[in-house]
Amino acid sequence: MKFSCMFFLIALGFGAQAQFPEYYVYLVRNSVSVEKFGEKKIPVKQNQLIYKGEIVSLKENSELTLVDKEGNFIVLNKKGEYKTTDISEMFKVIPNDGLTKKYFKLLFDELLKPDESFSAFKEKNTMGVYRAEGCGNRIFPMNNLKFSTDSILFKWYSTSPMSNYFLTIYDEMGNELVQVNVKDTIKYISSSLLLLVQGNKYFWNIASLDGSCEDEVPISFTILNKDDVQVLIRRLGFRTVSYDLNEGLQQIEMLEKNGLVYEAFDWFDSLLKFNASNRALRKTYVAFLLKYCLDNEAFSVWDKF
Repeated sequence: MKFSCMFFLIALGFGAQAQFPEYYVYLVRNSVSVEKFGEKKIPVKQNQLIYKGEIVSLKENSELTLVDKEGNFIVLNKKGEYKTTDISEMFKVIPNDGLTKKYFKLLFDELLKPDESFSAFKEKNTMGVYRAEGCGNRIFPMNNLKFSTDSILFKWYSTSPMSNYFLTIYDEMGNELVQVNVKDTIKYISSSLLLLVQGNKYFWNIASLDGSCEDEVPISFTILNKDDVQVLIRRLGFRTVSYDLNEGLQQIEMLEKNGLVYEAFDWFDSLLKFNASNRALRKTYVAFLLKYCLDNEAFSVWDKF
């Protein structure tokens, strides 16, 4: 199912109505119609908006999947007429999760606040960002990250009043390989200069002499070559990004869950290029980057609006 024109359809529908929509149509099967404010019934089409006060009618063997403002699904599959105000009570709301839900919520959000600033969006979407167990002072790489980049980004929250940190990297045996003094909360290190072996798992920690809250358990990451990364992606059941928006978001989420976050960034970028006019998708990518406190990268994506 293609979503490349979804935003335009929704935006057009919203412009024709003074009120905010209750639902939009995710899938429609067989004969489903809607009565719009006392007018004659018209066929329901995929991506159409459904507003408060409208009446949805299903004939025998018909089905309608709606998405609400919270990004959840509601499946109507019984013959009859239903007011929009009664739908959520008469049919089970199916909770959605992950990136797809985030996209659906931001799609509604885009209709409500199309001119929202980056700072306002950032403030709203940095609550509940990735935090490790304990103090959660380390941001990136998160635990179990796998990547094939030459330069490794290390990033952590400020815990030292003097901004004086020691970044330490260990091998699997707990042997200290390197300790770097950093007068900042971010550090790029070349994996080749560290002589890190591809395929091996390593751990990192951050500490300071005057830190108020720091974690002692190191976080793991693995250095892979590009061929190994592709093998892992194929094992997940796909080779290239799907330009079906729903499927593409699910692929990106699978990459993230399997520690392939850098690949998830690349695939998000590809999906966005194929859906360049989809502002809700762009906001979803921005929120994804903000989740890892990659503020500059997030603003770069936002700045292309």
